Amino acid sequence: MSKKIELNYKIKQAKAYIKKFYEDNNGNVYVSYSGGKDSTVLLHIARQLYPNIKAVFSNTTNENDEVIKFVKNTANVDWVYPTYKGKPVNFIWAMEHYGFPFISKEVSQKVNEAKNTHSEKLRNKRLYGDEKGNGKLPKVHQWLIDEKFNLSNKCCDLLKKRPLLKYEAKTGLKPLVALMKSESMLRTQLAMNGKEFVKKGYPFLRTGWDEDDIWEYAKRYNIRFAECYYGEEAKKRTGCEFCAFGILKNRNKLDEVKYKKPKLYRKIMNTKNNGVTYSEALEKILKRADYASGY
Repeated sequence: MSKKIELNYKIKQAKAYIKKFYEDNNGNVYVSYSGGKDSTVLLHIARQLYPNIKAVFSNTTNENDEVIKFVKNTANVDWVYPTYKGKPVNFIWAMEHYGFPFISKEVSQKVNEAKNTHSEKLRNKRLYGDEKGNGKLPKVHQWLIDEKFNLSNKCCDLLKKRPLLKYEAKTGLKPLVALMKSESMLRTQLAMNGKEFVKKGYPFLRTGWDEDDIWEYAKRYNIRFAECYYGEEAKKRTGCEFCAFGILKNRNKLDEVKYKKPKLYRKIMNTKNNGVTYSEALEKILKRADYASGY
């Protein structure tokens, strides 16, 4: 099957999925819109079927400026913002209260649970795994349990997911999400098997879309994404600017914001969790990784 025919089929399948999800929920549907390329294509497809469908952008306070600009120029978008007990919060607040987003969501969650849980069963699971060996924090990262600073995956929940959940509770709308299989195994498993499955629609995940399909669709329909996707410094994905998930695979992940936003960069790097700065914790993690790999 040629790529053109294959994409035609996937577009048809995605539209059928969206239509069924829309009708099953009596039209009470919105598009979860990050301003990234995947959700931009999803919104374009959805609005071919339903021109007035709402898009909702969750501003994490840690967004790329070019994405913010792009979203502002998109029609019919509701913006939501993070709060805690009714008060506005941001990325710095999340790190101070919960911990730093290092390595990956899975590692950060397991470190935090092993470090702070009152359940001996859960702690043992994170240290040694269950009877099948599942759920164990890799030994290479277990030293983090004894560190003064916390790691956490809760920033995404606080800054992005909760504002959307509040929006859904207030409006009664359910989201269409542009998740694909190329994303993290944890996100994919939750989407396919978790409680969110019945509450959310995943057109791309359910119809086999991949990165090439997104770019081919954009080319076909003359869609221009946010400018951060183009040029010499083009990003494959956007995501939160100062987040250090994936830092061991991409040591230069924070270099761009270091030079583009030096004042904010210094503020972020000086943010403390349990008396340890973001910069100090990150340096320690990178040095341990180098030591473990033999460098």
